[in-house]
Amino acid sequence: MPLKLPQHSSPLVRELFSILNDSGERLQKVAKHSGVSATTINEWRWRRSPRVTNLEAVLNSLGFELHIRRKQ
Repeated sequence: MPLKLPQHSSPLVRELFSILNDSGERLQKVAKHSGVSATTINEWRWRRSPRVTNLEAVLNSLGFELHIRRKQ
């Protein structure tokens, strides 16, 4: 079942959960491979903003990386 997001979630968190939902990976497995607890990742949906290092770790565990680019 896809993980739902509230409207106030940040665009980065929305993209991460879109990738997570599309991958079919379970949150617990991603947490184990990334070293970021499932509770922490889940809280990004509702209460907390991710630290860059944690966001990178989770993205890396899914085969993605974070980039900064000039605004177009």
